[in-house]
Amino acid sequence: RADTVMLLCVDENKIEGLSIPRDTAFTADIADGEIRKISDILAEEDGDQKVVDAIRNKFDVPITYYAKVKLSAVKDIVDSVGGINFDVPMNMEYEDPHQNLYINLKQGNQILSGTEICGLLQYRRSNNGPGYSMGDITRIETGQLFIKEFINQKLNKEYIKKVPELSEILAHNIETNYSFTNIVSDVKIIEQLKSNFDIKTVPGELVALDNGIVVYEIDREKLMKP
Repeated sequence: RADTVMLLCVDENKIEGLSIPRDTAFTADIADGEIRKISDILAEEDGDQKVVDAIRNKFDVPITYYAKVKLSAVKDIVDSVGGINFDVPMNMEYEDPHQNLYINLKQGNQILSGTEICGLLQYRRSNNGPGYSMGDITRIETGQLFIKEFINQKLNKEYIKKVPELSEILAHNIETNYSFTNIVSDVKIIEQLKSNFDIKTVPGELVALDNGIVVYEIDREKLMKP
């Protein structure tokens, strides 16, 4: 299942991102009409294509490329560029031995390693209860801040030289129909547009379905507003 789902558009003038909460209600196949969470669709047979089709149908937009990236790629890439300076919004403590997940971050501005960034991106609450006020929505916002910081701090001439090395890391931790042939030129385009990078979360609210499952329902009216 997916921790993060995002729709990304890059054109000659700007980069726009749209975060889709993993509990967002979708229908994986128009024929059956059954409502599923987007993260659950990914776990089904042919889940990659079903997610692409579901997003394409829901938002009525063309999707040229898709990429499913393992969290290990984030860890290795962050370590390869010397960590990321990030202002951790609160003390984050969480343990889940079943996932081999151990998060222990202190509030404040600091250099985070790849492992610490992965913990930051996964954290929603502590073991004893308190955590983000808006749960997964706040976690998404933290992830958006990380993406912006990574682009602002590391997408420059010094690190663009490391792109071939980073693409090797990605190649072993990603499933995609994107060709890495032109990755250096593509990254340069993103570097030039990073001041015009905007990322938002799909507007909506949590609702309970008749079967008791709680999903994130998109607010179509707000979504259509500029």
